Amino acid sequence: LARVLAESDFVTLHAAVTDGTRGLIGRPQFAQMKPGACLVNTARAALVDEDALAEALESGRLAGAALDVFSIEPPGAAHPLMAAPNLIATPHVGGNTFEVAIHQGQIVSDDFARLMRGERPRHLADPSAWANVNLAAPRAAPSDALRAELLAHPAPAVTDLQRDKKPAPAAARNAPPAITAPQAGANPELALRFRGVLERFCAAASSDAALRAAAASKSVALQFLLPDAALVFHLALRGERVSAALGEAAPPAEVNLRMRAAILDGMLSGRVNAMQEAMSGGIAFSGDAGKAMTLQQIQPELQRLWSAARESAGDLSALATLGGGAEPARMAAPPDDVRVQMVFVVEELYRQSLITATGGNVSARVPSSQDLWITPSALFKGDLRPEAMVRIGVDGGPRATSGPSPSSERLMHCAVYAARPEAQAVIHAHAPNATILANAGLPFLPVSTEAAFFGELPRIPFIMPGTEALAAAVREAMRTSWAVLLVNHGLLVAGRSLRRAADMAEIIERSAQLILGCYALGKPPPVLPPDAVAELRKLGDLVA
Repeated sequence: LARVLAESDFVTLHAAVTDGTRGLIGRPQFAQMKPGACLVNTARAALVDEDALAEALESGRLAGAALDVFSIEPPGAAHPLMAAPNLIATPHVGGNTFEVAIHQGQIVSDDFARLMRGERPRHLADPSAWANVNLAAPRAAPSDALRAELLAHPAPAVTDLQRDKKPAPAAARNAPPAITAPQAGANPELALRFRGVLERFCAAASSDAALRAAAASKSVALQFLLPDAALVFHLALRGERVSAALGEAAPPAEVNLRMRAAILDGMLSGRVNAMQEAMSGGIAFSGDAGKAMTLQQIQPELQRLWSAARESAGDLSALATLGGGAEPARMAAPPDDVRVQMVFVVEELYRQSLITATGGNVSARVPSSQDLWITPSALFKGDLRPEAMVRIGVDGGPRATSGPSPSSERLMHCAVYAARPEAQAVIHAHAPNATILANAGLPFLPVSTEAAFFGELPRIPFIMPGTEALAAAVREAMRTSWAVLLVNHGLLVAGRSLRRAADMAEIIERSAQLILGCYALGKPPPVLPPDAVAELRKLGDLVA
């Protein structure tokens, strides 16, 4: 290693994280490297001391660095490496090449073929397990003890950060995040001390010069709901004017966040990654997604103010138990409930990659009501439950004060129902081919009888998701169409039933794929004869 560091112009890391490689490259190693050398890490963040790397880049010891991995993903705007002009950063996608995907798929398919022939696969995660495999014998049913053991293991992880996260108790796993109001077992003395911290924090934020300077270009009001502490407070940034206080924001905040007091404390103390909590459901978010990112941009100032406000509060380690920590009982939805149909459609669209893990959303009218059911924000779309659906009004306001937060795109859904009163369901799909069609400015053509029903689809230029501006554009476009293309954002479809809306989303995506395929081969897409198109378009409204 010493020779590699001393002689190399570029040092690239390709090691696994073990006890022997953790912190492999730190201050002593940077001192051994040639002045003006570069470091590339596409392996694991734990191999590199990030603080030491930031120092080496700032001092000029290194000419530059390229990182695909970070200790916190995604790194916030205040991350010390993000300010380095000689850093190239990619969002943990370095391995997503066509060659790697093909190679991995070939390995898996070859090993499954060997398994089906009764042969030993070549790439076993646990080679010793093969001794217990008997494909001719009946499959053994797992015992209760084995089930308990498997449930105690961490869930499958995409990154080291997810893998190393402490697993949730089995009883709470896969449950939608519900935050309860204070109960009889709550600690009133702890709640009072926590309220004092909030009051001191809000007072300091309202008069802090450094926070005003950091917020000079911002314009956003954020409201924080802490049901387990029975508290609400807001933080408004309007140019160089900053105001914070207990109570609700007036006028209403553009961003609303709901979380337990312990998560807020961890987030403002720097111990909790807000992005990870939002993805796992610990933080329920609604409002303007772009303005919500303001929190990351002013995180250092908020952390400084929170730490000062917290100093005189004593031990707050028991905040996790505030409000009793119990989850309210949930009643299962009956089989004919529209929420059961929504889960079925979401899973179907997820399997077809029209909805991603957390991208895309579905809503449907509540029978005999003006309200809507909509998919929750930030929860994994591949494994939703009917009980996780969120009831909202036609104005987008949630009907419950606990449970998951409604999709941040709810205003767009409500706009569709306002433009199309006969619509019973709305689907926003992150459909890849339809999105490419929208981004490329290519027309939606009648390349099949199904595509001919729709005519040319309106398209909306990119507008920040979750905003009133996007909802207004959608409302106007949907007055004359049952579907619109969203540039850089996907596809929006409405239908007289959930089934019809799902079918239309699939038809449009499949048609877009055919159109793009022709262009990819250098051929203009052949379309149906004009008389056939005219006849089919007369029936277009019936398809919805």
